[in-house]
Amino acid sequence: MRKKGLREKSRLVFFTPYPRAYPAEPINEIVEPIAKARGIEIMPFFDVDRIDTAERTIHSIEGDAIKYDLPIVIPPFVGAKIAYEPANVLDPDRFIITDKETLRVKGFDSAFAIGDATNIPTSKAGIEAHLEAHVVARQLSGRAAKFDGRTNCPMDLGDGRGTFVIGSFAAPVVKVRPSRINHLMKILIGWFYWISLRGTLDPIFDSYFAMTRPRPLPALEHRTAPAAKT
Repeated sequence: MRKKGLREKSRLVFFTPYPRAYPAEPINEIVEPIAKARGIEIMPFFDVDRIDTAERTIHSIEGDAIKYDLPIVIPPFVGAKIAYEPANVLDPDRFIITDKETLRVKGFDSAFAIGDATNIPTSKAGIEAHLEAHVVARQLSGRAAKFDGRTNCPMDLGDGRGTFVIGSFAAPVVKVRPSRINHLMKILIGWFYWISLRGTLDPIFDSYFAMTRPRPLPALEHRTAPAAKT
């Protein structure tokens, strides 16, 4: 738009059902200032209710409305329309009910689910499927293994810099400073991914995940309340 001389004549609005531009606040602290610096308006708490194509308007459940010329709307993500037997292994959104640590399908000891087919409360990016597959492979080989919810999703910022969304079940998402090295790492992952499936790069990945392991929240102390005096 800038190259065509249209940016100053255009209004860009990023609307989201979340209270901020990015759900996790540490990453939002990176994303939101960049969006605002580029003149992108952020409209939080905007749950799409209906789209009036005649009036070219998007209405929210909250009562707000946006006039549009080019809408880009991402629908809620749900499970694929695949037949499962038994059908009770699915939740209402058609995700497979999966133990988040063992990755076993509900009601089965020898059936596993990974990736965006599961209802595990973590990112459904490719890195999760990769790490979950390692856990399943270890269990199938007779070794004890549990998935810790580790996420390590690259985020490209469009200006030659990148960051990573890093967290786990026990650790909240950490704030990773954007850098050109992070952007390069994202590019390299695309180049080396298929080679990594052979397992030859596992030691390198294991070292990286160990070095970038997020710090878990301290456990809450359970204290017994003092007895009431009479």
